[in-house]
Amino acid sequence: MEIDRGHTSAEAFAHKVRLHEQYRELGLFARRYDVTLEKTLVVTTSDTRRAHLQAVVRERGSGLFWITTFAAVKAHGVLDPIWFAPEAAKPQRFLPAKEGELL
Repeated sequence: MEIDRGHTSAEAFAHKVRLHEQYRELGLFARRYDVTLEKTLVVTTSDTRRAHLQAVVRERGSGLFWITTFAAVKAHGVLDPIWFAPEAAKPQRFLPAKEGELL
């Protein structure tokens, strides 16, 4: 999970996306933590900032970063459908629903 307070430039965030992608592709995350890296969750300051970061991730072609806001986390909690995948127009849950679970 990443915390974004709005101080990182688009270029710096794109660099971070590249690093996370390489860390996953080279298997370094799996080697270090014994699990695969499926998503990097980012919590940021506003819907405008979320959309901006989402566009940076989309431009990189990465599906790794899912983004939400502090307000959404506070109002709904991290397990609710508050996360925006790079191509998503609507928020989603970052974990898939369990079989038989109602959303």
